[in-house]
Amino acid sequence: MTLKRAFALLVLGLFVYLGLYTWNERTGSLNSLAENTGLEIVGAILLPAEWVTSGISDTWSRYVDLVNVREERDILAERLENATAAINSLHEDRHELLRLRELMHFSEPKDWTAIGARVIGTRIGPQAALNSVILNKGFSDGALPGTPVVTRLGVVGQVLRSNPNFSTVLLVNDPSCRIAVISQETRFPGIIGGQGLGKPPMVYYVPPNAQVKIGEFLITSGLDGLFPKGIPVAWVEDARPSDTSPFQTVTAWPLASLSGLEEVLLLQPAAGRKENPFNRFVDDLPLLPEATPQSLTPALPLSSATHPAGGAPQAGPSPEQGE
Repeated sequence: MTLKRAFALLVLGLFVYLGLYTWNERTGSLNSLAENTGLEIVGAILLPAEWVTSGISDTWSRYVDLVNVREERDILAERLENATAAINSLHEDRHELLRLRELMHFSEPKDWTAIGARVIGTRIGPQAALNSVILNKGFSDGALPGTPVVTRLGVVGQVLRSNPNFSTVLLVNDPSCRIAVISQETRFPGIIGGQGLGKPPMVYYVPPNAQVKIGEFLITSGLDGLFPKGIPVAWVEDARPSDTSPFQTVTAWPLASLSGLEEVLLLQPAAGRKENPFNRFVDDLPLLPEATPQSLTPALPLSSATHPAGGAPQAGPSPEQGE
């Protein structure tokens, strides 16, 4: 480009500028155009920035809200867990209260008292030696061997062995358990003994001429010296003559549910603990004569053992003669 052409373009540009300036001064069109165009350009620049800023702000707010929601969720979850545990505890307390109320409906026989006990253990596995449960009462609480154990429905068993604070109860369905019973209607006597799990206990020594009714209740007869008379034990399931025994074959199911035991009652004579059999043996011994000074005098004098003649010893002087 030559200098003249550059100069000519400069002069032309100057004239165009002055013309536009003069025209803008008169009309203001360029100012309006510049303002609008500038606003559009600034708006186009600021709008994405505002969107980014707003998005970041919303994201942060949502994050903060999410954190708060998580904290509230954790708090509510903990409250729900505590409420669920409290409800379960209340349900358990309610069921225990219902069981205890049923247990309180048991009427103790005359001259007998009932002591509540809780089952804390039971037989484990099908090969367990005994059908038994463990109670939280021992002989310090009166749970001596032979103590009757009952529920509101009837006899559960009897204490087999005990230590100061715990005891083992032999259940009615154990083959080693024996309880003297009598039928409630036809009054035939017998001894009930278990046959193991899943089998009804047998009633032994039922006379062949006894009129046994299916479904009648068997109650304790009290003839064994351990159980009071009149406590329900079982109901007769079947009775038939025996081919190998002079007695009838009678089976009966226990009235008390032996599975799922939780609370039971221990029966004791109202006077106190069960009597020690040794004390009864001592009481049955004949009374010795009352000791007197004469009865305490030896039959032979101390010197009779060395009597020179070997004859009959001479009785020593009596206390009166000595005086």
